[in-house]
Amino acid sequence: MCLFCALSCVKGAVPIDERGFVSIGGIEQWITITAANRDNPVVLFVHGGPGNALSPFADAMFDGWEKDFTLVQWDQRGAGRTYGRSGPSIESTLTFDRIVLDGIEVAEYLTTHLHSKKIVIVGGSWGSLVGMHLAQKRPDLFSAYIGTAQLVGMRENSRASYERVLAYARETKDAVAMDELTQLGPQPWVGYAKWRTFRKWRVAYQAKLATASTPEMKPSMEY
Repeated sequence: MCLFCALSCVKGAVPIDERGFVSIGGIEQWITITAANRDNPVVLFVHGGPGNALSPFADAMFDGWEKDFTLVQWDQRGAGRTYGRSGPSIESTLTFDRIVLDGIEVAEYLTTHLHSKKIVIVGGSWGSLVGMHLAQKRPDLFSAYIGTAQLVGMRENSRASYERVLAYARETKDAVAMDELTQLGPQPWVGYAKWRTFRKWRVAYQAKLATASTPEMKPSMEY
């Protein structure tokens, strides 16, 4: 018996499993809502990137959470199925301020639709920036903010990351990495190509230095 079916037998538990487009910020944006009991505390996940929607991997990442929480995945404009619906036509609206306003609309929709006075925000990486601004602008909508891979000082973070990656390249005598990173030089970097070069080597050394295996991220069947 599935979790939703089993728990729906519990007195007062009303499951919810909704997946579809909602009008947010003048465009249709993809939102999923799942819970074994729709009266559970509502958790809105604000994904990273920009552009890395979590909805395809929600079943793998949050399996079992529906017992205690109402889980909401939101594909931000320019990401996931929201991008699939609008395409590049919304390029001119892809600003940080616009996405924060979208997030406020999403939260307002959830409080009304789920009859919840306040909701919890979980923001990761880029989503941690969006999440902090949501909580700051509309504290009346949120009971808690949880940041993962929390971003604080982007410039200082990138400067320190560059120095560390270059140091690892020198320690391992990786001539190709040393050459490309030295040519790149420290920040500021202008243009995506330079960021791509840095990210390539940062990810390579992260993989070499990782002490834990990467969890398997299987997309949900519908994807």
